[in-house]
Amino acid sequence: MRRTLANETAKTVIPIAGGKGGVGKTLIAANLGAALAMEGHPTILVDLDFGNSNLHTLVGLANRFPGVGDYVAASPARSLATLAVETDIPNLKFIPGDGRMPFLANMTHSQKQQIIRDLKTLSARYILLDLGAGSSFNVIDLFSVSDRGLVITTPEFPSTMSMLVFLKNLVFRMVDQELKDDPDLVDIRQQIHVQSMAAPRLTVAAIRENVRERNPSYAERI
Repeated sequence: MRRTLANETAKTVIPIAGGKGGVGKTLIAANLGAALAMEGHPTILVDLDFGNSNLHTLVGLANRFPGVGDYVAASPARSLATLAVETDIPNLKFIPGDGRMPFLANMTHSQKQQIIRDLKTLSARYILLDLGAGSSFNVIDLFSVSDRGLVITTPEFPSTMSMLVFLKNLVFRMVDQELKDDPDLVDIRQQIHVQSMAAPRLTVAAIRENVRERNPSYAERI
């Protein structure tokens, strides 16, 4: 069920997300990137917090460089790698986010897929993705480009609950994507998308058993 961004041992992609805003996600991304770079590892920080990009403020850069916003708007599309900016920390590069582009959080599916494809071309020992808060499809799909990642939370109850909701939505999204190619499983996918308070609690185990009855090979993917 994993959709890895790269299989090379020489490249590690770490998406950093948080179910709730204000938990320190961007601060951790910046400090982790700096720490890895100072250990001598070529590192790229990518600001993918669409609609609220501010990672540049933590790496000592002004908001004057083209970033993902310009990348999405460009025709033909430019390479993400060409947007990488050197920072004052050796081995650390930075790809800005929104820039001056409004409404980037509402990008189209094709634009998101374009970003995901181009992330694969980045070359560094570590690539850190600072994602937006919440669990929209854009955030979840960008988090899913790697088989590892960080979900940031704090001890406060709302923050912890938001983290759990993020993880739940991440799992259901991955299951849904695994089933999308079989038209006979449309009703099961519908159960994932519509879970009312009046309905029994839906679990991955229950979905797997329902799928197994119709298509055992798909059940093994879950």
